[in-house]
Amino acid sequence: MAGVGIRAHSCTDLAINAGLLGSLYLCEASIGALVISGYHLSGQREVVSALASHSGSCFIVASILFMLSSAFIAYVYLTTERSRSKRFGLTVMMNLVTLLLVLVIGELAIRLLTVETPEGPVLRNTLLFPRNWQNVAAQYRERWERFSASSGVFVVDDVLGWTMGANRQGHGPYNETYFSSVEG
Repeated sequence: MAGVGIRAHSCTDLAINAGLLGSLYLCEASIGALVISGYHLSGQREVVSALASHSGSCFIVASILFMLSSAFIAYVYLTTERSRSKRFGLTVMMNLVTLLLVLVIGELAIRLLTVETPEGPVLRNTLLFPRNWQNVAAQYRERWERFSASSGVFVVDDVLGWTMGANRQGHGPYNETYFSSVEG
C-alpha cells in the first residue's frame, strides 16, 4: 500500500511539473506574440479598429494566454510546497536554459544562412534589415552616381540632389531609352 501512495504522489508531482513547464513556455510565447502584435498595432490611432484587426485579435488572445499562464505559475508557486524546494527552481531553470538554447540556435542559423547581396543581407529570398545603414546609403549613392553618369538624362542639382537635364537622351540600367523635354 505504501508503494501505491508514493506512486500516486509522484504522478501528481509529475503532472504539476509538466503543467508548470508548459505554462512557462506558454507565458514566454505569449510575451513574444504580444511584442509582435503590439508592434503591428503601434501605428493605428483608433483602439476599436485596431483591436478588430488580425493583429488586434492576436494581441487579445496573447494577453489572455499570458494572464492565464502567469496565474497558473503563481498558483503553483504559492500553493505547493514545491516553491520552497529545489524542484520548482530546477523546472524554471530548465525552461530558461531551453529558451536560451532555442534563441542561440536560431540566431546562429540565421547568421549562417544569410547571403550578402548588393541590396543587403538576404535569407531565403527575404531581404533583412541591414546592420549598418551607412553602408547601405553608400552603396545606393555609388549606384546612383554610376547610373546618372552613364544615363545622360540626370544632372546634379544643389537643392534637389539631382534633376532631369533639359533636352537630353540616355539609356537606363536595362538598356531602356530615356528622353527629357526642353524644360527638363
